[in-house]
Amino acid sequence: KKALEGLGAPVLLVLGNHDVGLRSGRHPEQEACFFLLAAESDELVFPDLNYNVDLGVALVSVINTNALDDATGKDLSTRLPSFSGWRIIAGHHVARTYHDKESENVVMPWLRKYGLKPHLYVNGHAHFLQFGVYEGIPALTSGSGAKLRERPSCPPYCGKDQLWGVSKVGYAVVDLTADTMVVTFKDSEGKALWTWEQKQTTKPAEKVEPR
Repeated sequence: KKALEGLGAPVLLVLGNHDVGLRSGRHPEQEACFFLLAAESDELVFPDLNYNVDLGVALVSVINTNALDDATGKDLSTRLPSFSGWRIIAGHHVARTYHDKESENVVMPWLRKYGLKPHLYVNGHAHFLQFGVYEGIPALTSGSGAKLRERPSCPPYCGKDQLWGVSKVGYAVVDLTADTMVVTFKDSEGKALWTWEQKQTTKPAEKVEPR
């Protein structure tokens, strides 16, 4: 808890695979611990397993990727297209992460099922830094704050639609204005490692038909 406080900004909590029983599905007793933890601090945000935070310039939809459900998918399929700013979905499990989580393909089919196409999907889970654009969805993996895993760097060892990746302890920063998104990966000393930029051209957001 202490590591998450004092950052000068609210901290949005997301359930990970080690936060539930048997590392998957639902575990109400363990989930309750997170609600109690968040309630103890004004800086920690965790009102529900799936929730939305309107930042004005962006809507951040936090999802519980341990148990992706129909209710959340249907809600976001209506909520996201009606929001004219940046739409970001944040979950623990990866959209696609090469050299480590290639076979854990649960998020993309769920997004596809409900026609969800955010401007950015952010996740942890894999213990390194990586970025790609999969089925038109930019996705970043920033999971190297704990135990680091050594994996091939991209470039040169890039998977399909992977743009960049490196095994370094670090984090990702997303800077937003009304029409520009800049993603910057940094190492533990704050040195920039790689940057990606996108302009928003659709206002309001286009509705994507479910598949």
